[in-house]
Amino acid sequence: MQSGNSERDFILTSEEMEYLVALNASESFKRNFLKLIEHFGTFKRVYHAGQTELKGVPGFCSRSAEAVSRVRDNFKPGFGMERIAKKNIRLITWWDSDYPDALRTIPEPPPLLYVRGNLSYEFELSISIVGTRRASRYGIEQARRFGKELGQIGFTIISGGAAGIDAEAHKGTLESDGKTIAVFGSGIDVSFPASHARLFDEIAKKGAIITEFPPGTPPEPYRFPVRNRIISGLGRGVLVIQAPEKSGALITAEYAMEHGREVMAIPGRNDNPFCRGTNLLIRDGAKMVLDPEDVPAIYNLIVEKTKKREKPLPKLDDVSRRILDNVGWEPCHIDELARQMGMPVSELSAKLLKMLMDGYVKELPGKRYVRIAT
Repeated sequence: MQSGNSERDFILTSEEMEYLVALNASESFKRNFLKLIEHFGTFKRVYHAGQTELKGVPGFCSRSAEAVSRVRDNFKPGFGMERIAKKNIRLITWWDSDYPDALRTIPEPPPLLYVRGNLSYEFELSISIVGTRRASRYGIEQARRFGKELGQIGFTIISGGAAGIDAEAHKGTLESDGKTIAVFGSGIDVSFPASHARLFDEIAKKGAIITEFPPGTPPEPYRFPVRNRIISGLGRGVLVIQAPEKSGALITAEYAMEHGREVMAIPGRNDNPFCRGTNLLIRDGAKMVLDPEDVPAIYNLIVEKTKKREKPLPKLDDVSRRILDNVGWEPCHIDELARQMGMPVSELSAKLLKMLMDGYVKELPGKRYVRIAT
């Protein structure tokens, strides 16, 4: 296949593809592939080059030369190609027309992507949503809400498929019949976590699963910060929903700033350590986002509003209004609420039941209550 996107008139033949797949197992190669192909002309020559030849590449250090030359010890040309074909995995290279243009503009773009599903999407209407794996109920609800409502108005939601915020953003988008893309920090045939296998199947049907790592690559911790640059690169902006001060989500935000993408964050309670990272982002200049419609507004996009409630909620009496004020946005146990209100639990329970039926509050397991955005 021939590309019009390369600086050279480079033709990626089937033989060259086999060498590219083998070389792609080296992180040093991936960081320098454009420099190497510019110097050697073909991936076959890169593969067979000795350390002395590799060290002769301008700007290529000795350590990187050693790492690339070691590829020959473990990866032969065409390594894994049969496995890729059997698993119905597509290969998209930097030279292909369906390679995302958004990734071409970032530092160290991946030379090769393994893809399940349809990777095509509209960059102008794309947002990367990230956050902590150990999300609170508030964080989970916000991730699901933003994924769903942004999906409804046409945004493609990009995330990492991890437990917590990532998964909920994907699920919300799927509920809206929107498009979502999951970027793996492992091989495309390695579901991580394993419990998300069904979710990943749904994502592949309505969007895409992608990774730069060869099939079978385990989800080692060091690979996730590396893949975060792709999550940032694919999106027009990065929205961080609930993240502690030390979090992979903040690494994605750092990449977004390097990539010239907008960084957005949802504020959280100041005494919640799992919200400290997002609060610090806002303090340091990230755009504060409170509602899904804030996201298109940041880009001055005019989008169709989500459907409004058809009937107004029943009017609250004074006691019910006081109860609602005390319930708040974080779960509150009925005993604590009764203490705050100075009411018998039996009387409070009757009031809460009416407010639950009217749509003002939501009951959670363990007799806890939280108010609903109205």
